[in-house]
Amino acid sequence: MNLKHLFSLIIVISLFVQQTSLAENDKQYLLVEKNWKKLSEINKLLETGQAEEAINQLKILIPKVQSKVYDAAVIQQTLGYAYSAVNDYPAAIQAFQTALNSNALPYNVVHDIEFNLAQLLIFEKNYKEGLHYFDRWIKTESTPSRDAYTLAGTAYYESGQYEKTIPYAKNVIKLSRDYDETWHQLLLSCYQKTKQYQNAAILLEKMLRINPDNKAYWQQLLSTWQQADNDKKTLATMELMYAKGLFSNIEIKQLINMYLYLGMPFKSARLLQTHLDDGRLPKDNSNLELLGNSWYQAREFEKAANVLHKAAKLSGDGNLFYRVGQIYFNLEDYPQAISNLQTAISKGKLTQHSSAQLLLGIALFHQKNFSQSRAALEFALHNNSTKDQAEWWLQRIRELEQIRK
Repeated sequence: MNLKHLFSLIIVISLFVQQTSLAENDKQYLLVEKNWKKLSEINKLLETGQAEEAINQLKILIPKVQSKVYDAAVIQQTLGYAYSAVNDYPAAIQAFQTALNSNALPYNVVHDIEFNLAQLLIFEKNYKEGLHYFDRWIKTESTPSRDAYTLAGTAYYESGQYEKTIPYAKNVIKLSRDYDETWHQLLLSCYQKTKQYQNAAILLEKMLRINPDNKAYWQQLLSTWQQADNDKKTLATMELMYAKGLFSNIEIKQLINMYLYLGMPFKSARLLQTHLDDGRLPKDNSNLELLGNSWYQAREFEKAANVLHKAAKLSGDGNLFYRVGQIYFNLEDYPQAISNLQTAISKGKLTQHSSAQLLLGIALFHQKNFSQSRAALEFALHNNSTKDQAEWWLQRIRELEQIRK
C-alpha cells in the first residue's frame, strides 16, 4: 500500500510571531527584537513561496543567535517549516528535533512540532520513531483529527502492526464525511490478517449495504467465511450471490460442488441439470459425471445410471462403464449390468478389473448363462479380494450342473 495514497503531510505551523505574544505573560518566550524583525522578513519569504531563500537566510542567522537558546530554537523550528516546504524531509526532521532538544519552546509549540516530526518520520518510513513522537503528541491532544488517525493507522499498518492499526482505521472511517473505500479495505485487511473473521464479515456486510451489487465485496465476504471454515455461512453467501446473478459459469459449478460436499446432492443435481438444459454449462463428460454422482448420492439410481452412461460414452472411460454396470447390478437389472460391465472390461485400464469380472460373472449367473459366467468368475479367482466370492459362485454353478445331469 502506497503511503502517499493514505495521508498527505500537513505541517502544523506555530509561528514565532505567535510565540512573541506570550512575552506579555512570560518573558522566557520573547525573541530579541533584531531577531524578531529578521524572522518576520523570513516568514514573509515563506508565505510568498520563497522557501529556498528563507533557508539561506536562516542558515546565516543560526551562528549569530547561539547564545540565545529560545531564539535559536525558534530559528530551527522555522528552518523545519522551510525544509518541509521544499520537500527536504530529512533536513526538516533534523531541524525540528534540534528545536525540540533545546527544551526552550512553550508547550503548545512543542506539541505541534511533535506532530510534524511524527508525520515526517512516518513519511520517510521511519515508523518506530515516528510513532514515538505520535504517541507523545496524542496523549495530550484533546481532539485528534481524522488526519492524525490516518497518520498513525498508516504507520502501524505499514509496519505490520495490524492489531494496533484497527482502532485508528475505525476512527478514520468514523470521521470521514463520505464513504472511504480505501480505509474500509485497510480495516478489512487488518481483520483478515489477525483472523478476526467475524468482524471482517460484519464490516463487509456494512460495505454491501452501501454497494449491494459490488461483486468484489461479495467475493471478499465469501473468502472470509471460507477462511473461517464456516461452511454454513459460505453456502449462504454463495446462494445470495447466485440469486443476485453475480456468478460466472465457473462459480455456478463451485456452488454445485459445494452442495455435493455438504451432503445436498439433490440441490446439486437440480442446479446442474438446470444449467445443462439452458446451455450455461456444457454437456461434456465431466459435467455429466458430476450430475450422475449427484443423482447417485441423492439415491436416484436410475437417473444416475442413465447420466453416467452418457458420460462414459463421451469419455470412453472403462471405469465409468464399470460404475454404470455396478448401479444396474444393484438395481438387479442384469441385462444392462452385463452390457456395461462387458464394455468396461473391453475398454481396459480398469482399476478394479477383478471386481468387474466378479460382478459380470454373477450377473451372467442370474441370466442363467453359466458358461460365460464361469469364464468371468474363473478370472476373478486370480485376485485375493474377489477369490472367495468367485469360488462360492462357481460352486453354485457346479451344483446346478450336477442337478441338471
